[in-house]
Amino acid sequence: MNACLSRLGAVALLVAAVPAAQAQSSVTVYGVTAMEAVHVTSSYATPAGRASTSIDKLDSSQVNASRLGYRGVEDLGDGLGAVFGLESGFSLDTGATNATTYFNRGSYVGLVSKSLGTLTVGRQWNTNDDIMGNYFIFGGYSAFRFKEFSFISDLVNNAVKYVSPEFAGFKFRALVAPGEGVTGHTAEAALSYTYGGLSIGASYREAEAHETSRLDKLTSVGVSYNFGNFRPHAGYSVSDSKASNLPKARAYDVGLQWTPNAPWVVDLDYVAKDQLDTDNDAHFWRVQATYFFSKRTSVYANVVLLQNDGTSNVSFYGTPVPGQKQNVYSLGLAHKF
Repeated sequence: MNACLSRLGAVALLVAAVPAAQAQSSVTVYGVTAMEAVHVTSSYATPAGRASTSIDKLDSSQVNASRLGYRGVEDLGDGLGAVFGLESGFSLDTGATNATTYFNRGSYVGLVSKSLGTLTVGRQWNTNDDIMGNYFIFGGYSAFRFKEFSFISDLVNNAVKYVSPEFAGFKFRALVAPGEGVTGHTAEAALSYTYGGLSIGASYREAEAHETSRLDKLTSVGVSYNFGNFRPHAGYSVSDSKASNLPKARAYDVGLQWTPNAPWVVDLDYVAKDQLDTDNDAHFWRVQATYFFSKRTSVYANVVLLQNDGTSNVSFYGTPVPGQKQNVYSLGLAHKF
C-alpha cells in the first residue's frame, strides 16, 4: 500500500506542470428528499416501565435519509483525476440540519488513477459502509442500530482512505485516521470479490481509546447472490468493544430482495444481536415494499417488528426501555435528484 501511495504522490507532482487549459472538470449537485407517515407502538414508557403509548407523526424518512451533496471531478490527463465530495443531512419535515457539523455526511478531496486506484482525505464513510450494504440492510433499520455495531456504517474524521482498482473481481480498501490527539487512531481494511451474480466481502476495524489505549474491534463478513429476480444476502459481524466498555456481541442479518417486475422491489430481513454470555439480546423483522414511479421517485411501505430480551433496550423511536417490544409502520415518498 505504501508503494501505491508513493506512486500516486509522484504522479501528482508530474501533472502539476500540465497546462490548466487541458483539464476538464464537472460538478454535480445531488440529493434525496423523503418523508414518511409513521405509526409507532411502545414509543414511550414511564421510568417505572409500567405504561407505554404509541405515536403518529410525519417524519423525515429513516429509510431514505434526506441529504444534499456536491461532488466533482477534474480530468488531469494521463488517466489521473482530482475528486471531491461534500454532503449534508437534514430533516425534511423541519428543514433543520441533523448535526452541528454542516457536512455531517462527508467532506473529502483526493486523486483518482485508473491504474493505481483512489486516494482521498477528509471526513469519510468507513470501509465497512462501502461494502457491507451489500449484505446487511441499511437505511435506518439495520444492525448498525445496535450500539455494539454502530461502526458497520460510520464516518471517520481526518481519515486517509485508499480504494484499489478492481483486479480479477477483487477490490481492496483501507482507511487510517490518527485521531490527532483528541481520539485514538482508527485503522480499517476491507476486501471484496464479485463474479457474475456472486458478491463476497470481509472487513476489519480497530479503534483505540486515546486515554486508555484499549481497543474496539469489529470483524464483518457477508455474501449475496443474484438469482434473476431474487437476491438472498447474509451478513455476520463480531464486536469486541473494550474501548467503549461494551460486552462482546455478534450480529447477523439474513435477508431476501425480490423484484417481481420492473416497478416493484420487496425486501425481507431478519436482524439479530446476540450479546455473548448474557440474555440481553434483541432482534427484529423488517419487510418493505417499494414501487418506483421512475428511477428517481418511489413510494414505499415499511414494517419493523422489534423485540428486546433481558435488559436490552434498543429503540427506533421514543424512550428505550429494557425488554420492550416496538413496532414501526410507515408509508413514505422519496425523490432522488
